[in-house]
Amino acid sequence: MRQRLVLSTVAVAMGALLVLGLPLVFFVDRLARAEATALLRRQAEGIATGLANETAAGRVVTADVLADAVPPGDQLVLRTPGGTVVSAGDIRARGVVTVDVVAIGGITLRLVTSDEFVRSKVRQAWLALGGLGALGLAVAAGLAGVQARRLAAPLDALAQAAERLGAGDFSATAPRSGLEEVDTIAAALDTSATRIANLVQAEREFSANASHQLRSALTSLRLRLESLAAVDDPAVAGEASRALEQAERLSDTVAELLRLARTGRADDAQTFDLAVLASAHLRDLGPRFEIERRTAVLVAPAPVRVRAAAGAVGQALDVLLDNALRHGRGPVRVVVESAGDHGHLTVEDQGPGIQPEAGARLFERRAGGAGGHGIGLALARTLVQADGGRLDLVRASPASFRITLRVADPVSPLRQGG
Repeated sequence: MRQRLVLSTVAVAMGALLVLGLPLVFFVDRLARAEATALLRRQAEGIATGLANETAAGRVVTADVLADAVPPGDQLVLRTPGGTVVSAGDIRARGVVTVDVVAIGGITLRLVTSDEFVRSKVRQAWLALGGLGALGLAVAAGLAGVQARRLAAPLDALAQAAERLGAGDFSATAPRSGLEEVDTIAAALDTSATRIANLVQAEREFSANASHQLRSALTSLRLRLESLAAVDDPAVAGEASRALEQAERLSDTVAELLRLARTGRADDAQTFDLAVLASAHLRDLGPRFEIERRTAVLVAPAPVRVRAAAGAVGQALDVLLDNALRHGRGPVRVVVESAGDHGHLTVEDQGPGIQPEAGARLFERRAGGAGGHGIGLALARTLVQADGGRLDLVRASPASFRITLRVADPVSPLRQGG
């Protein structure tokens, strides 16, 4: 901003200098030319009077007589009433000033001289204008620099306060500068900081209360499932054990979502195989596929090891599988593959797909499940992006969603041996 303010001020000053200076130089040129013409005319009249006296005395004005009368570097042209033309002198200049005078006896005299006097005056005007212009531009640039610093300092302070606010320091107060417009922004920033602090505090309290209630209910549920898992009936014990695993995963999911809300990350990154993760989640959802009379196929030609939060990626995968069961048709296909330094986890089905008008807002968080997706896809994308990955719709019909994650760095032999 400082540089642009200085440049704009200098540009305005230069424009004003040209608007005022060019007419001034033109005026100086006209004035100098009029002065040179007046001087030359007086000189020509004096010479013409002398030559008229010579003619009146009966003498013939020859070239030699004119040569004695012509000033050095000028040219004289005499025209008598009878039509005789006599000239003397040689003019060699880029520009000339010419005057014609008529003397007694009807003779006409033309005196031609160089316009060096005029050009000298114009050069002096240009030099004066250039010197004053350079001084004016320097002063304008200096004043603009001072003004730019005066205006930029409060904005820099506002930027620092906004940066602290963005980092979570809601106690940051924007300084006042005495500039009405800047102070208005500072007051609005302080008001926003107070509102955000209140919202964050309310959200944290709600999260703490909700997590306490959910964990209490999950603890009671786990105790009941553990009791069922201890019965003698193998079928009941097996179903109870699988339900207990689901309850444990649900508890981990609650903890990861709370961590995501507080820190922006669902869990610490770890290295795992996408194919193994997809196989485990498909196995957990096996009963739902059976109830819906749908099939799920995992295509994983080779292991694809990525580094991310396995829980967060698993939750995003659950959202995609749930959407495929609820909104899709036919078999669900899960493809795990690698492409360069990225691993891909693709979920696709044979349903009608996504409507074109809904594609642009598919990942927006919408209350009430507008469009049939609610906050599921928005949450899934947030979970994946927290680990630097992407969740994209790669094909609208039939629907195909892809999770993209960076593959894990290969372990070097030195690290393996250490």
